[in-house]
Amino acid sequence: LRFYQVNGWSWATSPSPGTPTGPLTQNWPITALGLPTTESQLIYLPRTGQSNPIAPGYHALVMYADSNGVAVKYTGEDSVNPNGYTLHIRGLVPDPNLLTRYNQNNDPGGPRYIFMGGQFANPAYYYNLPYLAAGQPIGRAAGSRIIVAVVDTGSFMDPRSCHEWWIGLTGGGGQPTCPTRNGTSIR
Repeated sequence: LRFYQVNGWSWATSPSPGTPTGPLTQNWPITALGLPTTESQLIYLPRTGQSNPIAPGYHALVMYADSNGVAVKYTGEDSVNPNGYTLHIRGLVPDPNLLTRYNQNNDPGGPRYIFMGGQFANPAYYYNLPYLAAGQPIGRAAGSRIIVAVVDTGSFMDPRSCHEWWIGLTGGGGQPTCPTRNGTSIR
């Protein structure tokens, strides 16, 4: 529907969150996509090429949620670093149960801030954040579009790269068919 550039951020000392620094343009001309929706359309968590990267049946954890969107991480870390993909979706009204659970766990000094488990490779390692399964409904579109951005190991990427991000796009003969890019300008 549209292309966007994600703004950088200048972090401040808590409790001030900081301020935007302007569009991130070092690596990619486009860092977010506007995807067409209809108001109240059910939105599902995208699947990945991993079968169960977090726990049996679960593929992502909710790192952030508010009344206008979510950020989900496709590994068990509560950070966009050191590895793995993070998906940001704005223009989404999260499922009320998901938002309530996130807010309860995210209270200062609450369960989110109590590390549970051992090393990264330890199956008992986890954070007290909501876990999601691929294909699970996560909310509804707030209007005629959602905005999607992908972070890989801390950097916003070009979300138009269909061979990396869009599993299941196929054309004739079962071969991947990616849409033709129609420029790099922001609209």
